[in-house]
Amino acid sequence: MLSKYTGPFTLDFQLTDGSGTGDANTSLKSGNFQINGAAASGISSISLQDTTFFSEEPRTFTPGSTLAFDLSGTYGVDTDASGTIVLDEFSFTILQGNGKEVATTSPVGGLLIVDFDNPAHASVTTLQYQLVQSAAVPEPGVLALLIGTTVFGTGLLARRKCL
Repeated sequence: MLSKYTGPFTLDFQLTDGSGTGDANTSLKSGNFQINGAAASGISSISLQDTTFFSEEPRTFTPGSTLAFDLSGTYGVDTDASGTIVLDEFSFTILQGNGKEVATTSPVGGLLIVDFDNPAHASVTTLQYQLVQSAAVPEPGVLALLIGTTVFGTGLLARRKCL
């Protein structure tokens, strides 16, 4: 995935405050970084809180075949003046050496985007995320497996948000 890009590479973690007021009701931590299944020395944990409209924590890293990390914290739900829910949002992407995002197939960009919108359940326990670099043209069976895994994972995240 990253072989067609030029480094150095940066993990870019972002938190956007839905209300834009810097209400500090969402606090997230990420750590336990692993590359190729081993502890990734040199990538320090991150801590984000929505004390401003936009918070960002970049971390330079040397990529491997897999990247995994944990995300945990608590969140609140923001509303605008009319009482409409406005989402706090966590996103994660990889930046290439020129500072531009590595391309994804997501229509909204980013490799992982989590919106916080359920006022009844204002906590995130731990979400583990693993990024696996894929071959340029996967075998047909592998493609079906990747699609099935993505659909299953999306369902789990949706279920987690509804619990």
